[in-house]
Amino acid sequence: MKLQFLEMNEIIFLDKPAGFATHTEDLDREGLAEIYSRALGRKLWVVHRLDKTTTGALAFATSERKAAELTEAFRRGLVKRKYRFVTDQNSETDSEQLEITHSSWIEKQGSRFVSLKQTEKNCETQFRRIKRSPFFELWEAETTTDRPHQIRLHAEDLGLAILGDTEHGGNAFPHLCLHAEQIQIPGEQAWLCPSPLFFDRLGVLPDVDFVESLVGFDRRQRNYAFLTHRELCLRLSHLENVNLRWDVLGEVLWGQWYGAEDPSSEDLVRAEVLAHRTKRSFVLQRMQNRGQDPLQKNHWLSLNEPPNRWIAVENNMKINFARDRGLSSGLFLDQRHNRLWLRENAKGLRVLNLFAYTCGFSLAAALGQAQEVTSVDVSPEFLNWGKENFLVNNLDPAQFEFFVQDSIFFLERSLKKNRVFDLIICDPPTFGRHKEGIFRLEKDWKKLLSLCHQSLALQGRLLFSTNFEKWDAETWENKINETKSWKRLKDPSPDFDYEGPNEERLLKSFLLQKKS
Repeated sequence: MKLQFLEMNEIIFLDKPAGFATHTEDLDREGLAEIYSRALGRKLWVVHRLDKTTTGALAFATSERKAAELTEAFRRGLVKRKYRFVTDQNSETDSEQLEITHSSWIEKQGSRFVSLKQTEKNCETQFRRIKRSPFFELWEAETTTDRPHQIRLHAEDLGLAILGDTEHGGNAFPHLCLHAEQIQIPGEQAWLCPSPLFFDRLGVLPDVDFVESLVGFDRRQRNYAFLTHRELCLRLSHLENVNLRWDVLGEVLWGQWYGAEDPSSEDLVRAEVLAHRTKRSFVLQRMQNRGQDPLQKNHWLSLNEPPNRWIAVENNMKINFARDRGLSSGLFLDQRHNRLWLRENAKGLRVLNLFAYTCGFSLAAALGQAQEVTSVDVSPEFLNWGKENFLVNNLDPAQFEFFVQDSIFFLERSLKKNRVFDLIICDPPTFGRHKEGIFRLEKDWKKLLSLCHQSLALQGRLLFSTNFEKWDAETWENKINETKSWKRLKDPSPDFDYEGPNEERLLKSFLLQKKS
């Protein structure tokens, strides 16, 4: 998916999400400057910074000359910036309008910045209270100076420490409630970034679990603008709630409920709020059915009932979705970047998709003009679903191969027929049953990879991935290296709607090339 930004006059403006550093913190941890530089294919210069936990208006220069110009403008106080923040510390006045100007000397002492009350001042902040509730207040802060932690330190000086800013006197909270709302560079149009949803709905702040979900939604909106691009498919809530995941699949929110008990009435109210906020309907699907009453309810729907079938889009690829075909919606979104890579690299290749499910990889290969596309899965229902995906993209399924077979059995038969492939996609389940027996990845992975190796043409490639939780990425890499059969290639770059940058991913993915 395309990251969102605005470019004009040698400046890149973006709406920074929480959890992303402005620039690299060390060699192994990319910041937004590096992420966007790679996405755009050119260097960006950092001219000012926002803390990792702060959201909102951020700008980079696209040339060294512009970087020097903007740096000087910040130094001279010519760049105006507005912030909003939430505090749970009462300002102790009931007046409708409350404005405060505060100045101090800020300097670094050891590893911390401190605000000193002395005659000489090097920064000033103007504060204005916007609204209040019984327990929280929303404030606006405007600066012309550019000192590190200026808003946070001055809010602390005034007894209005920002919620979540434990470093500067604030109470603990899952999110630092500080947002850069606007940046005004001389001669440029002001860059405005809307506040997080809960800034304007202070009443939801006591519901910490719900705020966690809203923060996750906010991060994806700032990265990908899913509220505007309504056809998108992306993960909205991943690890923010242990019991719940949310995906947006075009016009429908798809929830996956992992809780042992039914979702509470409060959980369903939250879901309705999210559906209303995103102007969509929702399906909430129970994901753990083993040992439960077969008559127990296994899904919940929004008051605005979603359709049984609908179509959404992933990277210009149309996908059929359904709420009456089992636990999954029909597409695993964490593989989006791998499907895009396949589409861009499949031209003229013989592609085999094992454990094909609804054939998302197969569709990507076909749209990428692969010479052959072969899909293998034990479920005829899923393969038929895959054929429907081909049809909705104006591809004739009869021009491609679909085999209802166990993947290992298919590879063994292909070898007997001396059939080889240029590229194999292998995303096996952790456990599966089929008429030939039982598949367990922990036990059968080496045989599976060996058969893939034998089934590849010279210099052929294997895209292997797994969500098997027992082994992390390093363990998998060591095991693959032990076979001495594969050369590791550079993996496709993932999107950030699942884990953020520099976080360990649940999906372990390896692009491998066959050694001769």
